[in-house]
Parts: sequence; structure tokens; C-alpha cells
Amino acid sequence: MTATDGLGSTVSDPGVVGEIAAIIKRRRVARFDLLPYVLHRCGEHIGDFRKAWNKACRQAGIEGKIAHDLRRTAVRNIVRAGVPERIAMSISGHKTQAIFDRYNIVSEQDVIEGLLKTQRHHAEVGHNLGTSTIKG
Repeated sequence: MTATDGLGSTVSDPGVVGEIAAIIKRRRVARFDLLPYVLHRCGEHIGDFRKAWNKACRQAGIEGKIAHDLRRTAVRNIVRAGVPERIAMSISGHKTQAIFDRYNIVSEQDVIEGLLKTQRHHAEVGHNLGTSTIKG
């Protein structure tokens, strides 16, 4: 990631914190230079990175994944952690709500949990359906 690609924080950005910052710091120390490439071979840019990607996924135990699978997972994890969507969009680099929504996939379990939360809320505070009746 470079400072000009518009995809969120860069490795030198103080906004990158915690475990991610530690990983980036370790990788920067391990590199023989500070090339802007995440995947490179002895400093040379890898034009088609599929072979390197597949090997990295195999070593990480996530064979068969594509980069967008991981981006979707990251977006879901960020939102499920309670981070507001506008901040999540900034972190993930999404510029529009419509595209962000494509990554923030709602599962059947999400719907079930939402309904259960609603039921618990109604049990605690009652409903707000009003008192009007249908006249016949």
C-alpha cells in the first residue's frame, strides 16, 4: 500500500496500531529494502502474483481463498466488533456505501441474532405499537 493509493492507512501512518502495526514493523525489518511491493521477488515486482498468493494461502492454512474473501471477512469482523460503518469504510478503503454493503454480507445467523435482540428489547421495555385500534 502506498501513501497515494487511497486505500486507507499506510504502514507509516500512526493510525495503524496494535497487532497489525507489529506485523508491519516485523516485515519492514525483515525486508532488505523498503520497496512499495507487498509481494516481490528479490525486490522485483511480481506481475502475476497468483502462484505466490496460492503458496502464501497454503502456508497460512487458508487454501483456496482470494484477496476479496479476506477483505469481506475483514469488513464483517470490523462491523461485528461494533465499529461504526463510516469508520469501517475508512479502514477498508471503500468510498461508497453501496460498494461497502457488497462486502458487509448479512448472514442468516445475523438476521436471527437481530430478531433475538429485538425480542429481548421488547421484553425489557415493552412495545411501542401505540394504543389505537382498527375501527370497523
